[in-house]
Amino acid sequence: MSIYGSVINYHDDSHQIIYGMRVASRGFLHALLRYGEFDEYHFFLNDQKLHEFCDTYQTFLDTLDHPVKMKAFRIRELPGCLSRLEYDVFHASDPYIANLCYLRRCYSNILFPVTGVTHSLSMEPAMDNFQNIMVSPHLPCDSIICTSQSGKKAMEHIFSQVMLRANAGDTKGGNFSYWGRLDVIPLGVEPQDFLTIDKKSARDALNLPINRRLIVCPGRISVLTKMDLYPVLLALKEIITQEEFKDTALLIAGSTHADNTYLHAIVSQARNMGISDHLFFNFNFSSEQKYQIYAAADIVLSAADNVQETFGIVPVEAMMAQRPVVLSYWSGYRDLVEDGVSGYLIPTYWAECDNSISPIAFYQTSEALFSISQSVAVDVGVMIDRLKRLLASQELRHSMGEHARSRALSLFSWSHVIRQYRELWRELKLHAETIPWNRSSVSHGFLGYFNVFGHYASHIISETDFVVITERGKMVAEAIEDPFVYKMHDGKLDTYLVFQLLADAQCTQQVGVLMKKTATTQDKFMVTLLWLIKNNLLAVNPH
Repeated sequence: MSIYGSVINYHDDSHQIIYGMRVASRGFLHALLRYGEFDEYHFFLNDQKLHEFCDTYQTFLDTLDHPVKMKAFRIRELPGCLSRLEYDVFHASDPYIANLCYLRRCYSNILFPVTGVTHSLSMEPAMDNFQNIMVSPHLPCDSIICTSQSGKKAMEHIFSQVMLRANAGDTKGGNFSYWGRLDVIPLGVEPQDFLTIDKKSARDALNLPINRRLIVCPGRISVLTKMDLYPVLLALKEIITQEEFKDTALLIAGSTHADNTYLHAIVSQARNMGISDHLFFNFNFSSEQKYQIYAAADIVLSAADNVQETFGIVPVEAMMAQRPVVLSYWSGYRDLVEDGVSGYLIPTYWAECDNSISPIAFYQTSEALFSISQSVAVDVGVMIDRLKRLLASQELRHSMGEHARSRALSLFSWSHVIRQYRELWRELKLHAETIPWNRSSVSHGFLGYFNVFGHYASHIISETDFVVITERGKMVAEAIEDPFVYKMHDGKLDTYLVFQLLADAQCTQQVGVLMKKTATTQDKFMVTLLWLIKNNLLAVNPH
């Protein structure tokens, strides 16, 4: 039986700000369940999200035309599952695979590949996470999957720089190397989600005029983590000064919040530039409206200039909606279109000018990202030229849109993307089978609370100690009184074991004897025993 495993950070759709990583992660999970070929899918989550996740994804599974066996577990069940089950792969929704590698080494009886996927790579404090990967027990059958060639090259640079930084300090001579693989598989979208709405219906629904040529600039509205919209306003102002393009309008559509000072500055600047009549906004739109926005567009523009961008799900969605895209020639965007065929790429310019910026990223990440993005120049003149070419020719827009859709279908449909994942996981599993493997409880990356803080207690319970039931314990055992259990403890406490220990300790019993009577692990036994003592249901009676 083949089993897929994953530790996931589940996010519902209630967040006002929509991040591409969340959209991509949700799309990947849906596509995996739809197109994957595992017999079972195991997901491990925090307790607070478990039931919500199960309800949401059971609803999704009910829409599929084939049965899928999905199981969700509390995260604390992960060590036990690794010990008794044989997984084919464990996949993380981020590139930080160190913890999974440690858990595999400690608990798994077989070697399976561990994989993770990159999203944003720009947060300087996260560099320590990559150092953790390099010293973790990762192996050549593990892979960090990059969503673009640019992302892969960035990962190579990160590992190189982390190794230099680590070896320059007290850790010099340490084993700082990455032995795993860096593979490239893009993100995807579902083709059937697009081309279901005509332009007139979409504009009517969005209250947009039907008789204007519309450039749509979608994406999170943030100069810190997405793009600077001011160059886009400069391009719009230049375009509408020409008589043949004076009907052109720009729709800025994306997630934001009410006190977004950057957005207020952009709106104010547009007013000062005299282009407000050519500007429309749509904030925090629904999933249904997202498809309407793409359908309403004549051209989709994304002038990303931020180092956090490694792929670009918005351009791919626009391509799948059969819209011509104008993109900055930046990071993963360069992988998305063939310049002049399925879209246009606008040159970007940068230079080594971060010597006074990068060091502050440890303490002021947002300020550093802003300063860096302000040093990246998108060629406004070329942007204007490419937009005018498309605005001037409906035939070119149609042709480029068709090529964009064709390219998106062949490279970025989820069925194609998941097929690449399946092939990679098979290859890595075969590689894992050639590597000698023995689990080792010594080789782990967790300090252990007791190892560090065990000396805090005045007495350490051992198997030679004696315990006995208290008067309150007798009342609970006889169901005269209910034990008090915090809601947060619900599900973590083994009620059967609680009452078994109360029954067995009616007279003074040695801890070791009680432990032998229970069919459970030492950890679980000790946690339950100590909870009983803490709540005055058992008392320590040393002899």
